[in-house]
Amino acid sequence: MDDKKRKQIFAGLVIIGISSLIAGGIIPLFINTTNLGSVATLSVEDPSDINDCHATIFSIGYGQQCLVTLSNTLETDPSNSITVDLIFISYENYVYYTGLGTDPNNLGTSYLRFQYTEIRYPESPTVGRSTHLDNVAEGHTYNIEFAGDGDSNYIYSRPGTYVLVVWSDNLGSAPSALVGLSVNVEGIGDLINTICSWIGWISLAAAAIFALAYFITKRKR
Repeated sequence: MDDKKRKQIFAGLVIIGISSLIAGGIIPLFINTTNLGSVATLSVEDPSDINDCHATIFSIGYGQQCLVTLSNTLETDPSNSITVDLIFISYENYVYYTGLGTDPNNLGTSYLRFQYTEIRYPESPTVGRSTHLDNVAEGHTYNIEFAGDGDSNYIYSRPGTYVLVVWSDNLGSAPSALVGLSVNVEGIGDLINTICSWIGWISLAAAAIFALAYFITKRKR
């Protein structure tokens, strides 16, 4: 292989590497996380009809997650002792149960599993997996990851359309309550960033190895 061809290969690898790293940083800015809301208004205590619950409908693809932060901290009157429940169900089941007016507490076999991190200062965060956050008390915050379903050890990706359902088990003397509920669906930006980064760094590493091999070979001549 002549020097001109070697230089072309080296330059090509460097261009691919740098372009991939730049693309990985820019593209996610346009196709990243989608925010679906930040507050839930709960106006019915211990509802017997799922239609009286706060619901957020969302879709996720393979490898995507719905990221939720539930903060039961917006109620200012501690005498009310408001508690909150949270579940995920499929969109098909949601349509079915809203048509029947089913009690959200009676959908046990339809609940889908998610992973959560409970944050309660000054205690250390607690990580677990569940199908139902039950009676979340004031002062508690949960960061939740939902990918479609899971088991007691893992959550796994299952593309589809789902519904996040939230309701209050106890409003106390308050006519309604505002609960912090940040709902975000991951875009594919993170995946693209990872792929582009891998391509970029591998290309640059290949260029460095190619150049090193060229100089070693040239010195031996």
